[in-house]
Amino acid sequence: MQVSIETISELERRMTVGVPAAVVESAVMARLQEAAGNVRLNGFRKGKIPLKVIKGRYGKGVRQEVVGEVMSKTYYQAIAEQNLKPAGQPRIEPKSLAEGKDLEYVALFEVFPEVTLADFKELKVEKLVARRRRKYRQDDRDTAPAAADMGSRNASEQDQRSIEY
Repeated sequence: MQVSIETISELERRMTVGVPAAVVESAVMARLQEAAGNVRLNGFRKGKIPLKVIKGRYGKGVRQEVVGEVMSKTYYQAIAEQNLKPAGQPRIEPKSLAEGKDLEYVALFEVFPEVTLADFKELKVEKLVARRRRKYRQDDRDTAPAAADMGSRNASEQDQRSIEY
């Protein structure tokens, strides 16, 4: 796998990745062989379909799927190798997807900025203290009018019944 990185701006990077054709083709063939065991076609027993027939019918779709997976996998490998910290998802643009040729794509992404910490010994900090509130005690004189009001508002005639013994 070949990786080259260009710095577009302070935070933006362009990474060009080249993957050998052998890696892509072996992954495609492995996926086709896996599919050959599961696919059912008229005229063939399950799991006995020739690889040439599977490749003719499902080859393009399988290749696109595998190429997408290979691009994703190699992107993260290249990021790890280059010790980059991307800030979001990349915008991946394929350059060459031809069968039998090396896979090449360009990934555009932003990285986190490098932060240098200042010397904290020179900073002066002032401690702020909040004023205390005076304590407030609640008693029945405060709550009785509100409770009576709530009781009369929510009561209905059915709620007020007297039971005689």
